[in-house]
Amino acid sequence: MKWFAAVLLAFGLVGSACAADASLVQRGHYLTHLGDCRACHTEPGRAAFSGGLPIGTPFGVVYSPNITPDKKTGIGDWTFDDFYRAMHEGLDKNGDYLYPAFPYPSYTQLTRKDVKAIWAYLRTVQPVQRENKPNTLRWPYSMDSAVRVWRALYFKPHTFQPDPKASATLNRGAYLVRALTHCGACHTPRNGWGALQTEAELAGGTIPVEGWYAPNITPNPYIGIGEWSPEALKSFLTTGRSERGDALGQMRDVVESSLQYLAPEDLTAVIAYLQDVPAIGPQQPIAANTAPAIDPDKPPLGMTLYGKHCAGCHGDDGHAKRPWYPDLRDSAVVLSPNPTNLVLMILRGGFQAATEAQPYPYSMPPFGFKLSDKEIAAIANYVRRNWSRRDVPQIQAGHIATLR
Repeated sequence: MKWFAAVLLAFGLVGSACAADASLVQRGHYLTHLGDCRACHTEPGRAAFSGGLPIGTPFGVVYSPNITPDKKTGIGDWTFDDFYRAMHEGLDKNGDYLYPAFPYPSYTQLTRKDVKAIWAYLRTVQPVQRENKPNTLRWPYSMDSAVRVWRALYFKPHTFQPDPKASATLNRGAYLVRALTHCGACHTPRNGWGALQTEAELAGGTIPVEGWYAPNITPNPYIGIGEWSPEALKSFLTTGRSERGDALGQMRDVVESSLQYLAPEDLTAVIAYLQDVPAIGPQQPIAANTAPAIDPDKPPLGMTLYGKHCAGCHGDDGHAKRPWYPDLRDSAVVLSPNPTNLVLMILRGGFQAATEAQPYPYSMPPFGFKLSDKEIAAIANYVRRNWSRRDVPQIQAGHIATLR
């Protein structure tokens, strides 16, 4: 058969096949980034894709599996059809149900071609022998019958279908947002069974266990991203920083491990789609802030504490030292009717996203260990009272206690 290989080489056919394989793997690498696969399937301090990351849910803890090509403990003995069935139908190699903490309700929409590319890339990563950890779900959620009922009620395999009336850019954006990057998994509210409330897609939702609030990302101008410019959205998605605020909590991780790698044309498509979906939420302006002026001779507690702990970075007037620290004026976190993220940031602190464009993140120290619930509520209310254009609800100390 040597002569046959020589003929193929002479006509460039072997080289073309290798190039095609390399192109498929490269494409899979890109898609794996956007799907955020490494972040969920890698426990800190462990090998990439070797699983074991605990994922908290209201029903117990799910541990991500090993998806390296190890034949004993990973997916090395899976076929592509096995892998496609897991992504498309939420079933493992043996036909057992996968728990929907794995976002197969979104991944089901992926094209077979894209799943093939992801599969090709995962076959090239370093095999790691590491046994999967069993999930620790409470009864009855640990029973297969519970998952079977959930699937019957809330899941139907389907592939993304482009809208023939929409442009190619909008269809690409819809595919990326709804399927591959699965934005709705966090930014859509869930019912008591943990299923997405599709009638409120992208209208915002609380992330279980961690407690962060994934805000409304429809183009509602009052509680969504309707006032965000394309430039602000581009900066936020690729660096985690913008004139409207910085990425917090899990969103920071998503920017670091996934969204910063969006190709320019895909970034344009995502922004176009998010600005085109129906706006969900109040369709009239929220009442303007009518808080009375502060008497400088009798500064309230919040003003005193803000000057002591916050003004050094965020400015006496809420105008921070950019790009290192986020402005509080016009910040989406401050403007939001839901104060959760503002409170959690004061309580827990955190780092900005570390990206190729902004590799040196600045941090905010946590104040939960040194300030009381009353003091944190006072700071948050001072910030919202002074630098929100809207009449936002006051935060009570009892609410702080529930978030600690």
